[in-house]
Amino acid sequence: MLAWDFILDAGCNDDCIELCAGIGRLSYYQYIRNDPTHITCVELNPEYVMIGRRVLPEAEWICADALQYSPDRFYRVAYGNPPFGKINTSEAFVGRYTGGEFEYKIIEHASTFSSYGVWIVPQGSAGFVYSGVHCYERRESGKYKKFSEQTGCTFEAGCGIDTSIYRDQWNGTNVVCEVVTVEYKM
Repeated sequence: MLAWDFILDAGCNDDCIELCAGIGRLSYYQYIRNDPTHITCVELNPEYVMIGRRVLPEAEWICADALQYSPDRFYRVAYGNPPFGKINTSEAFVGRYTGGEFEYKIIEHASTFSSYGVWIVPQGSAGFVYSGVHCYERRESGKYKKFSEQTGCTFEAGCGIDTSIYRDQWNGTNVVCEVVTVEYKM
């Protein structure tokens, strides 16, 4: 159900792209709710791509490293639930962000081919807390400040989705997350 709610912020009836798509659950709900003109799903794991093609054959599926993918079109919305933390990545990333957080690398990379981004990130990477607390509070961690200063990107809460209500539906993790939105400056 988090994927269903996520599309409230990521909704797009134009060209959209999901990076680190897995089997494309977010894009599936994008398609059901908004019938976009084009969906691209980029995923590194070929087994996930194979399943995704069955789940959402209407999308263009690309089996590739999301940090190496350079599309031939511009997207209105980029979105995803990328892996979190310091993950060994390809040497392809050449952005302004110099830290090691994978989610920030993906978010910055998307800024090169989209005008708006919506992402599920760990609460400590969001620059605010909303999920699991009584009210929204701006709380910028050191890693968030570094990312924001280096890239000029700032995250907002969009419509405000409290992801903590879905914690019992998550598999293999208990990390509190936030849905962040970012308008990419051209």
